[in-house]
Amino acid sequence: MRARRSPPRGVWVTPLHPSPSDLWSFVPERKTLRSWTSPKRSWGMPRKKPQPEPEELVATIETVERTYYASQERDRGKFFNDEAILDLVGTIQDISPRHKRFLGHTIEMSFVCARRFKSDSEAPEAKPFLLSIRLKKDRCSFMAYLPADAFWALPAMIASKAVTRIEARFADVRYGSGELLSVYFASPSKLAELATFGAPDPA
Repeated sequence: MRARRSPPRGVWVTPLHPSPSDLWSFVPERKTLRSWTSPKRSWGMPRKKPQPEPEELVATIETVERTYYASQERDRGKFFNDEAILDLVGTIQDISPRHKRFLGHTIEMSFVCARRFKSDSEAPEAKPFLLSIRLKKDRCSFMAYLPADAFWALPAMIASKAVTRIEARFADVRYGSGELLSVYFASPSKLAELATFGAPDPA
């Protein structure tokens, strides 16, 4: 026997302006397309990758050079700028595994304190911030603008050997350049203490 066909699925509707010959119309049920969005994932947007963990390096402090620069605008007295720079040169003693090829390389670390004085304001303008880090075969370096009180305390700390190492944390290194996240001046014992504190407890 031939299989009996099931009646089409749909709804009966009354036309807005019915005619004598057609008081009712049959509207077949439309199959809805699969939604491209869901509560858990959007098919139209790519899933966002988690940000990688920050990386770090530890460098020794070997040489120190200090410079100071001052300038004034032509409109005398309106603006006065000064900039002090502390240039440190060291050797990369430890670094994250992805950048092991830079172990033993020389690194230039520049720390700056820059201010602008206005004639109509007593407080100078200064904004500390961290710049990028560069890790390339021909040169490794980074720079940071520091607050004035911290900047002027550093030379004495370095001269007294209170700090002999610099730990720099960074991220998003692409084509040899990345974002500098933090800078830590310390002695080897302090760095070892910090590493021990952050290490997982032995089983």
